Amino acid sequence: PLTTLNLAENAIIAVGAQYLANALRDSTILTKLDVSFNTIGNHGLHYLVDMLQTNNTLTSLNIKHNEIEAQGIKYLTDDLQSNTTLSILNLVNNDIGNEGAQHLANGLRNNTAITEINLVNTQIGAKGAQYLLDALRNNTTLIKLNFLSLASTAHGLRPPMLELHDHMIKSIRSLSFIRSLFFILIQRQMNTNMRYFQTRREQAQDQVDASADDTIL
Repeated sequence: PLTTLNLAENAIIAVGAQYLANALRDSTILTKLDVSFNTIGNHGLHYLVDMLQTNNTLTSLNIKHNEIEAQGIKYLTDDLQSNTTLSILNLVNNDIGNEGAQHLANGLRNNTAITEINLVNTQIGAKGAQYLLDALRNNTTLIKLNFLSLASTAHGLRPPMLELHDHMIKSIRSLSFIRSLFFILIQRQMNTNMRYFQTRREQAQDQVDASADDTIL
């Protein structure tokens, strides 16, 4: 069965995304969809979001480099508040900006499914990063956030960590922000690892117990 669909670099525009969404709306087997390096834009993403409201099997969505802006992220995050399936989201190289980060934060605040988001080169600066941090205080599911994007300033494109550095000079709160974001994500990764090793230990113990029972018999 078709569980992964890769349509990257296929010159798909909004109307193509509409046809794709209609075709996948009732799919019960597709788990990964890659439409990266197309030009579906905000309207195309809206069609895909509508599809997600009825599709309950898709776990990974790659919409990297698709001319998506803040409005498109709002469409997406309206669904994220109730979606319990999608866990991996790739938004690389879209012009999301601080406004889009705010929409994303609103969607993540009560989401219980998303575990990984890639936000590289999405024009999110210090203000947008703060929105995401505030959302993480409520969200306990996200464990991986790739955030080395480029934020636009009056002097051209600069890494957002430089923006954050400038912000730290003005306010100690920014230092607290970076430290908080780091420890939140590290702690979640550690908790995930601990649960994994605990499960492995329990499985190993079950095997030992089963072998002992067989020996006695």
